[in-house]
Amino acid sequence: MPPVFHMDPYATCLFQTNGTYCFTQFVLTSDTQSDLLDMINVYESIVNYVFLNGTLVVQSFFVIAGLLLAYKMEDLNAQGKVSWKLIPMGVLQIFLRLIPSYGLVILFSVTWFRRMGSGPLWHSNAILEADSCSKYWWTHLLFINNYFDSSYCMVQMWFLAAYVQLMVLGLFVCVLARNRTAKIWTLCIVFIIGMILPAAHTFYQNLEAVLLMTPEFIFSFNDYETFNHVYKRGHTNVPAFILGIALGYYIYHGQKKKVNTQKYEKYQLLFKLTVPVGLMMMFVGLLFKESEDISPYTKAVYAGLMKPIFGFLLCLLIFSSVFKIEHLYRRILEWNLWRIPSRLSYIAYVIHITFIRLVAGLGTSLNTVNYWLMIVNAFGVIASVYILTIPFWLLIEGPINEVINFALIKEGRVKTSKPEVETNQETA
Repeated sequence: MPPVFHMDPYATCLFQTNGTYCFTQFVLTSDTQSDLLDMINVYESIVNYVFLNGTLVVQSFFVIAGLLLAYKMEDLNAQGKVSWKLIPMGVLQIFLRLIPSYGLVILFSVTWFRRMGSGPLWHSNAILEADSCSKYWWTHLLFINNYFDSSYCMVQMWFLAAYVQLMVLGLFVCVLARNRTAKIWTLCIVFIIGMILPAAHTFYQNLEAVLLMTPEFIFSFNDYETFNHVYKRGHTNVPAFILGIALGYYIYHGQKKKVNTQKYEKYQLLFKLTVPVGLMMMFVGLLFKESEDISPYTKAVYAGLMKPIFGFLLCLLIFSSVFKIEHLYRRILEWNLWRIPSRLSYIAYVIHITFIRLVAGLGTSLNTVNYWLMIVNAFGVIASVYILTIPFWLLIEGPINEVINFALIKEGRVKTSKPEVETNQETA
């Protein structure tokens, strides 16, 4: 029999033991010192907001995407190869690069995923996603899934949809603005519009200024309007992407003209403060915990400014690393050990939530929840997912990419860069 969920009569469950599961959700309370009380009070400690408000980190990938696109397009512009034909060619390349592996995971979710287990939690974790993917798979292949709020299918892929949408915007911007004056005006106009949009959403729809991670989020994100209207939309993530494009232009011309970076040495402290200030921005989320007492104007201003400011800090960090002005963070970023995870990061990002749903759905016993267990579980998931990505990359991702690249190079087409998705996106 199918499972029975959400406050169904327990008398029925007690008398019908032939495979019927009873599942209910209830609020836990505690007034004595315990692991439970520690988890309840997690929002009272400012240190925890590095994780609770860590969703800002996602902006770093939009900055990097804009930087790589602008750098490559400016190189083509210098060769006189930029034309309107690059837009459909660039879009085609993005689709060819992303869809093969992505499509296989969606196919797995629609077909075999629902048959891989059973249990009291299987329906709410695995079957729910499989049914949703059966209905909304086409939105993923068109990369518009971040505008469909009722879908539970591979929710983490909102980032990839937003990435593709921003890349299409970036192609238009780079092709349209080919001289210095046009670049400045175009980027400024698009950047200002990009700042206004999330602020307008927050103000007129009375949304939260900060997207804070909560235990209920995994079950209620479809009803979380801040996530739906501000966090995952392509048009609300424009500012960081535009800052990346501007940085890409500056780095390209700075390297070509061999700009003297000695004049920036006096700003060493400023570059070193980029990471601490970025962390402090996450701590600000504590101020918005009780958002009912905060003015809608304050929330709108913060929603419009937080992404550009965080993106600007990241631009400073990248700039200082590229031109070897700052050395502490640069040594970490240039560490050779990052090469292997960076190869596997795209596949890891695509499959990690599906893996988590699989593990959660197979659970049949209670688990103790505390900080150490959460850390162990997090590292266990990261390690397991990356182990799974190795055969996936060797047998599917790597060969398909080589075939596509060979075909595009043979036809004289320009290769574009893929998004670098790191493990910390698992919190997105």
